[in-house]
Amino acid sequence: MGVHHVTENYDKYEFVGRGGLDSLTRKDLIHLADNFVYFGKYKINDSLKIIAHYIESVNFQNMWGKVAKRNYLFSGDTLILNPITNKYPKTRLKWVKLNDKN
Repeated sequence: MGVHHVTENYDKYEFVGRGGLDSLTRKDLIHLADNFVYFGKYKINDSLKIIAHYIESVNFQNMWGKVAKRNYLFSGDTLILNPITNKYPKTRLKWVKLNDKN
């Protein structure tokens, strides 16, 4: 399972540096640092409506090996994840099921 948290209009940002990683400007780096990516295994507790993400790799190395627990709710084709604590903002993800023909 992978998660990519981004800021509003993340996909509309135009990079100033055009020659690869070595050409990124300070503004470009701030834009990249403003998002959060991780992946790993997960476990769902249906009765409590909690999903636990077992983080295997993340763009903030101090979170490697940590467990991120979230309350979850499905609303139509949208999955809504909320941190267990009220310390963090709510995250809304669009959940799209792929048709796996394999």
